[in-house]
Amino acid sequence: MRPGILPILAAGALLLAGCEKPEDNPSGGGKTAVQSVALQLSLSADAAMPVSQTLDYPTKADGIQLRHTVRVYRAADSGGWSSAAEAEAVLTSGDLSSPSGEVKLNLKPYKYKVLVWTDYVQGTADWLWNARDFSRIRIPDGAYQGGTPYRDAFFGSQELDLSAAGETYSGRISLTRPVAGYLFVATDASAFQGRSVQATVSYTEAVPSSFNLWEGAPADTRSGLSFTQPVEVLSDGTVNLAFDHLLVSGSDAQVPLTLRLQEGSTVLLEQSLTVPLQKGRRTVYKGKIFVSDGSAGISVDPSFEDEYNQSF
Repeated sequence: MRPGILPILAAGALLLAGCEKPEDNPSGGGKTAVQSVALQLSLSADAAMPVSQTLDYPTKADGIQLRHTVRVYRAADSGGWSSAAEAEAVLTSGDLSSPSGEVKLNLKPYKYKVLVWTDYVQGTADWLWNARDFSRIRIPDGAYQGGTPYRDAFFGSQELDLSAAGETYSGRISLTRPVAGYLFVATDASAFQGRSVQATVSYTEAVPSSFNLWEGAPADTRSGLSFTQPVEVLSDGTVNLAFDHLLVSGSDAQVPLTLRLQEGSTVLLEQSLTVPLQKGRRTVYKGKIFVSDGSAGISVDPSFEDEYNQSF
């Protein structure tokens, strides 16, 4: 495996700025003017998914956008951080391609923790991730939506002391993936041409279903998740069977699953696998799925020719 070092797609910059705001004077004397700090944060990712393994970068015209949700929490007098965000900024890929990507918020000189969650949305609302609670960013209830590149996500955090920052402060927050991916690819495209084949992935054990952004780790699990997607013959002569993104605890993990290929009511292949995962990477299984023995037509070869990991 080799890590990829690429900038996040159109990550852009956030400008959090303020103006003078009257505050209570703790030593008496009524109100005093407290100068706010202009905080400029540039978001960048340590890796980006290659275009060859996903859809082209979505635009606002598609109705699917990259979304950055940034929340700023003030240090609590008793230690730790306030439970409510002092300020919030939400930017989408549409915002980031124009000067309207600058968002202004009032921040007084103080100590803060900045949390960032980056995902894909349809329009502006939550879609594949429910990001309303940063301690439980979770997959939505109901039917599981797998087999989509838009479950990809990034997160980042940084503590800032703006109490002595002067009028402006510039910084960078590096975003990393909390997810790992896997992909099943068939190289015998001719065996799939002109056929309507469905792939079903069933997770045979509970998988992480929420992410605690404060701790930078998965929080909850769900059992019985599965999804079905049509098998897709690609122009390069390979076949996209099934893929998904899963939250990962630590840098390495594994997920037991069953892959079933079905044409109508006929099951063509059903195989149980334990897929190794590495955070920020995609595990790829690639090889011939079917072989012809000359007498029984198409028979199933339960093994793949190759197994390898590649960087997102």
